[in-house]
Amino acid sequence: MSSDIPTLDLHGIKHEEVEANVQNFVVRQTPCRIITGNSYQMSILVQKTLRSMDISWISFGGNLGYLFIPDVKAMKNKSDEIASEKYPDNINEKYRKRKLKNANNSGKKFKNT
Repeated sequence: MSSDIPTLDLHGIKHEEVEANVQNFVVRQTPCRIITGNSYQMSILVQKTLRSMDISWISFGGNLGYLFIPDVKAMKNKSDEIASEKYPDNINEKYRKRKLKNANNSGKKFKNT
């Protein structure tokens, strides 16, 4: 695979070294690609590491031999922007107050009429 996308090839890497390799690589450069090969265990270890870092990945259909990690910083900035547009602070404050009020009312006992 020749490409300008940085690639971490895990062929020949021991399973106990996967987490450190993935963390060091992904923190320094995204977007990137991680080649896991045909090892199911290697793929699971990589996915577990990415999940613990709260990083999303994309796997492409039948090719289970590699994962693509999009530009994490750009995705984070875009999701923050969307969240602030969709949920402005005043709406969040109204929701918080309503939730607090409902929680306080849930402890009251009502008489049957």
